[in-house]
Amino acid sequence: MRQKDLHIIFGLHSKNLLMQSEQIDPERSEILVLHDSLSLGPLYDLYDKKSSEYRNLWWDKIGATKLKEDEVNYILDETNNVKNAIDKSDNYDNIYLWLGHNTDEIILTARILHYLKEVAIPVFKLNLTKTIFTNDKGMETEFHSIQMMKAEHVQGVSKYFEELNINDKTYYASLWEQIGKEQSFVRIFGKSMNYVSGDETFLDQFLINNCKETVQTSSYVVAYTLFELWNHYGFGCGIGDLFLYYRLRQLGKMGKIEIQYAQEGTDRRETIFDVKYR
Repeated sequence: MRQKDLHIIFGLHSKNLLMQSEQIDPERSEILVLHDSLSLGPLYDLYDKKSSEYRNLWWDKIGATKLKEDEVNYILDETNNVKNAIDKSDNYDNIYLWLGHNTDEIILTARILHYLKEVAIPVFKLNLTKTIFTNDKGMETEFHSIQMMKAEHVQGVSKYFEELNINDKTYYASLWEQIGKEQSFVRIFGKSMNYVSGDETFLDQFLINNCKETVQTSSYVVAYTLFELWNHYGFGCGIGDLFLYYRLRQLGKMGKIEIQYAQEGTDRRETIFDVKYR
């Protein structure tokens, strides 16, 4: 007998907002929290252990596990959690995707629906393109993710859930298959939902453009690069600062910029250093 609904959401902050909003019944609901930012790095098949290990190694390479030692195996943990939910999906009454239309959540939706495309139970997804809220300054604003909201905003979005039909599921499943064939490392759904992708060097020029012939801190360069990326692609581009710090270090190794480590011998040397354009 089916007893619970499955709610899938991206990030602990979003989960906390959802719980604060009291929009779900804890006794009739299970929440699957996704953490992995699929806008970056090699994608992997849930049932292919080697590909998930490769992704974990890639995140280790860019410095993620050095900064988050308690999350070394978070990809493996998330893989197991998602597989468990998919394998027992027939036991749920409904599945609700609290996923918006930023890059990470679009790709996560595509991955989930790739594995759920044969599931007969109803699957609902938020359509945040229809939501308009008033911010603290009294201005109308749109949100592309629960992560951007407050608990009171979340209280009003449940009416924007729409049941996905077979065409919707096929579209997302095909999107996952298409993206998975690219072998890209950077993926962005930008303004007007245009899709671009590339290898690890895809965003290097943005970083170089923000380097000067005078010494700057790495955080300054990364902050201005993020601003430029958000201005160019939109706030939902999905690129985080950790990847940009990694690319700065790589540009230094390639001799395109000069790096002076201000925190030599500590873990902070991965992110805190001085940068100068050669």
